[in-house]
Amino acid sequence: MRVGILTGGTADPAFIREYTEKKPVDAWIGVDRGLETLRMLGVIPGTIVGDFDSVSPEVLNFYRSQPGIDWHVFRPEKDDTDTELAIRQALDAGADSITLFGGTGSRIDHVLGTIHVMKRALDAGIPCEMVDPHNRITLAEGSRTFRKEELFGPYVSFLPFAGPVSGVTLSGFRYPLWDARILPGSSLTISNELSEEEGTLRIGRGILICVEARD
Repeated sequence: MRVGILTGGTADPAFIREYTEKKPVDAWIGVDRGLETLRMLGVIPGTIVGDFDSVSPEVLNFYRSQPGIDWHVFRPEKDDTDTELAIRQALDAGADSITLFGGTGSRIDHVLGTIHVMKRALDAGIPCEMVDPHNRITLAEGSRTFRKEELFGPYVSFLPFAGPVSGVTLSGFRYPLWDARILPGSSLTISNELSEEEGTLRIGRGILICVEARD
């Protein structure tokens, strides 16, 4: 079951509609102000999560009038972000993949926080991606294959998630690596590109943030 989570950052309804036509979502979770965009898309989510401090009363009342929605209401004063609560709900519901929309925007603290809570899905062995019109962000450990025809954009960057990442090998990329150690504070692995139809990432130890980007 592919779960789509729409959070309260910057969200482009046209992009979301196009993306989900290619990768359909089986179940939606609406998160606080993300309900505004879901309303524009005409989507009734199966689950709604949040403290609802940033969604308009009109949209909130519309969804409250809809039957069959599973509501998870929290106080604004809490330890977890609404997005982390939504990821937990998706995992509890049996998601086999998660796509986050509205996770990027003007609040860099929220963007970084969302990248970090994506580790919950990684630890559970569930693919999780955060996408906007210019970026697809994932976390990687072990190994991964990148195919040119499936790339979100031409540029692929890798950043250490938490501490050094060792045994990094990149093959099929314009700038290959062999058993490298990637340290926080280095820009060595920013803005790479595939040189072949397929490229392979192998990680000996650690986690990398992978960003597939386009201008």
